[in-house]
Amino acid sequence: MAKTIDRFSPKSIPIHGFDLGCGDGELIYHLQKQIQDSTWEGVEISEHRVSAQSRDVTIWQGDMLEENYRPYNVLHADNLCLEDHIADKLEKKIALEFSGIYITYRTPENPTFLRSSKWLDTVSMETTWTHHPIHIYRVF
Repeated sequence: MAKTIDRFSPKSIPIHGFDLGCGDGELIYHLQKQIQDSTWEGVEISEHRVSAQSRDVTIWQGDMLEENYRPYNVLHADNLCLEDHIADKLEKKIALEFSGIYITYRTPENPTFLRSSKWLDTVSMETTWTHHPIHIYRVF
């Protein structure tokens, strides 16, 4: 994941990433270690997962649809388990208030998102359970 982010992020701008559905923060912990001068935050809806956090990361319990995406330039969404109507709301929200690199496990379908973004690549990524295609977009 770090190599993929590095490949598409501007080298002159430090990464301020946000992980939507961050679980216990394991991914952002590793990304902070692997991507020099990056800072990461995460939001997780499950209070249990947030309370299981044992790493030096900034995460909180909340709803990804109620967060502000404007301060970030990289978004990662662990969104495979989202219902279609929630994924659609998320994509629209990203299109309206985010600019930067968006990494998603789902193939976006929201028309507003598709008009305001450019597909960059799809890579096979090892996840907790399996290899899965990860889609990378630049959102304008």
